[in-house]
Amino acid sequence: MIAEIINGKYVIKSLDRVGITTPPLEPVDKSAYKVGDSVYYFYFADGTGRIICGFENK
Repeated sequence: MIAEIINGKYVIKSLDRVGITTPPLEPVDKSAYKVGDSVYYFYFADGTGRIICGFENK
């Protein structure tokens, strides 16, 4: 879930792994998100990663 937006990049809070929050990440495309949106993303231990796409969390 998008937790915060910093300088056009997105801080993501994991929905299924308590305590996991990413550094600010960019989407793979030009998509825009807002705080509270659910997204799929990948994140590596070196602090890099990208948002793949958004999804509707039902």
